[in-house]
Amino acid sequence: MNLHVCQPSRIFFISCIICHVAFAIPPYTRGPVPNWMIPVASRENGIAYLGAHHRLRVAVEEMQNGSSPFLVSVVGGSNTVGHGAINGFAWPRYLFNWLTDAFPNRNITMHNGAVAGAMSEYISLCNGIHIPLESNMIILEYSHNDEHAPLPLFDNHVRRSFERLLRKLLDYPKRPAILLLHTYAWHETSDPKGKYWGNAERELGEIGLYYSLPAVSVRGCCYHLMRKNVSGFRVDHARRIPEMFEVLKFETWYSDGVHAAGDTGYRGMAELLIHLLMKVSTGFKTMPLSPTDVGAAQEDLPPPMIPGNLPTTKDVCFIGEVLRKCALSPLNEGWSWVDDAINHPGRQPKLGFSSKTVGAAITFVVDTRRHGGLIKHSDGPTSDVEPTVTLGIAHLRSYEHMGQASIACSNNCTCKGDLMLEGMQERKVSQRHIHSLQVNQVDACRITITVLPTTKSDGHSVKIQGMFVSEEARNDNMARVITTGVLDSMADTRGIQI
Repeated sequence: MNLHVCQPSRIFFISCIICHVAFAIPPYTRGPVPNWMIPVASRENGIAYLGAHHRLRVAVEEMQNGSSPFLVSVVGGSNTVGHGAINGFAWPRYLFNWLTDAFPNRNITMHNGAVAGAMSEYISLCNGIHIPLESNMIILEYSHNDEHAPLPLFDNHVRRSFERLLRKLLDYPKRPAILLLHTYAWHETSDPKGKYWGNAERELGEIGLYYSLPAVSVRGCCYHLMRKNVSGFRVDHARRIPEMFEVLKFETWYSDGVHAAGDTGYRGMAELLIHLLMKVSTGFKTMPLSPTDVGAAQEDLPPPMIPGNLPTTKDVCFIGEVLRKCALSPLNEGWSWVDDAINHPGRQPKLGFSSKTVGAAITFVVDTRRHGGLIKHSDGPTSDVEPTVTLGIAHLRSYEHMGQASIACSNNCTCKGDLMLEGMQERKVSQRHIHSLQVNQVDACRITITVLPTTKSDGHSVKIQGMFVSEEARNDNMARVITTGVLDSMADTRGIQI
């Protein structure tokens, strides 16, 4: 390796760059054995946990030698969507390319259910929309998006929802192998930048360890390569600005302060997963798949790690066009149905109702009864009032121009809890957050959201991205129920019942 010295001719643009260790990044090539970008020792360090990996052994054996279609599902935030994939692909595409090259005679498909900015709390309530029930392998990426250090430790709504998500997925019909991909955002850690512990990996990893879930870690693999600013892993530039685009190509791990670059970071994330899968595959030579593996993959789950934290019994999600049909017209002056991603070709739609008008109100009509489902709008009385359930309102939080909104329930429907939505946050990212209330069970609960004159910013922007009705399972005779029905059409006004 040679020491690369910054050239004086570039001093205007790179005065903040420190010298770095340089070597040529091998070009990306297709094939059953990757042209590795990450050194083998670092790939090994990137295996955060493997354990007995019974489910993964069953899945890899099926992927290699089975005859039925094999579905790999991936879910996470914008790093799984592929934001910032400059000069390359998002990591799921690299992984899928390898799967089809390594197992050319198998019918392997991949479903990407990631939602940019979403936390696992959202997916835990709407997993049936984003993660198909027929999945054989599921890869989760939430170490960056999920809140990094919520309190009290573990027994908080962020970690409880992550565990419930895992339990739901582990109970899917095919008993899929669940893998954790721990990403790491050097520039997103609190000062000083590059704190080793600056994400949710430790706590999510501990929950994963409880369920013996294999995991790979960008931090475990690549932190010291980043610290040394090795080519391909450099962090001395937070983003690839236009003036430096060609100079930083194949050099920096990140394309911006949050997202990996397609030619380096995303390729590296896929390599960690590929390395793990190849390790499992070659392991069959010395330890073939056994009845013990098959039996262990079918075992019942242990009790929740967080006491009493059983999955929700039934979830009804109203997002996209389903949410649009929940809105009660014509009481929505000042609100617009928008797609914030419309000016970003190739990105996922970011649909929702948006307003910047103080005093503008929008009303949604939702069935909050346990059986779920949206009924036709009615001015008639509601009936069959039962104990409360959780109403979740998905809304946008960001770091500038955001406002506040009040929440009110009517039509024999009452809501308790914090009746104000706050759109501002300190983290310099835009994320979908879930605001939870307790509501009674009625067939046509009216939820009215009104933009307030108060604000913590210079604006009043409010965006509603979805709603859900959810009841957490109890520890008494209300047994855990996970339904498997998924509606054929997202346009169905009943929503999606999981």
